[in-house]
Amino acid sequence: MYSLNCLEYPIAFGAIASLGGVSTTANPSYTASELVYQLNDAGAKYLLTVPELLERGLEAASQSKVESVFVFGNAAGAIPFYLLLEHCDSVPKVQINPKEDAVALPYSSDTTGLPKGVTLTHL
Repeated sequence: MYSLNCLEYPIAFGAIASLGGVSTTANPSYTASELVYQLNDAGAKYLLTVPELLERGLEAASQSKVESVFVFGNAAGAIPFYLLLEHCDSVPKVQINPKEDAVALPYSSDTTGLPKGVTLTHL
């Protein structure tokens, strides 16, 4: 998730977690190259962003293994986040081991070197 603070942010985070996915949150001040590093290091398949950051997000996604780019609201070049709710009659049941399964992979800048991902479980 490469986004400014917005109402949809915690909704998306909770939805990803409830489906067994792992969110990595990227600093909205990142340049495209910094975002490329994190997307590749995290093995991200999807990018969720806001219209204000979409240009950088699309540039970074094109240099990574990101399969689809979603956007809160509407913007050319990305799939609107709200479309994920269409044709969704039920939520899949996912088995999660709260002690072992990751829910988030935030990145932290160290005093030296590149940012490092820190795996957080559901507990």
